[in-house]
Amino acid sequence: MGMVADEATDPIGAEFKKTFDEQNFGHNTWTYVWDVQNLEAPVLLGHFTSPTPAIDHNQYVRGAYVFQANYRSGLRVLHVDDPATASLSQIGFFDVYPASDTANFSGAWSVYPYFPSGNVVVNGL
Repeated sequence: MGMVADEATDPIGAEFKKTFDEQNFGHNTWTYVWDVQNLEAPVLLGHFTSPTPAIDHNQYVRGAYVFQANYRSGLRVLHVDDPATASLSQIGFFDVYPASDTANFSGAWSVYPYFPSGNVVVNGL
């Protein structure tokens, strides 16, 4: 699972890439940050480790914020403290599946943080 933020939607210019391996390897969710300006030689800048093992799914960048759907742990909001060093910190969450944060495919499917009002929508399955 991956996505790249471009400068049109991400004024800080960071490129983000997601991977999926929580279920297979039993660790908490990792968010990898890559510099992909040169596709011939991408550079791993670092990663963020989530406080839960719930599988991360769709994520979106708006300004200095990353909005992640994390299946059983719901919406997770990260702040990009420093994109050059991949420094991210979790600043909030909304749990849509409070019974469990395990690495399973139920809960938040996606999020949408681009309404002019600043509201964020979370949908689930």
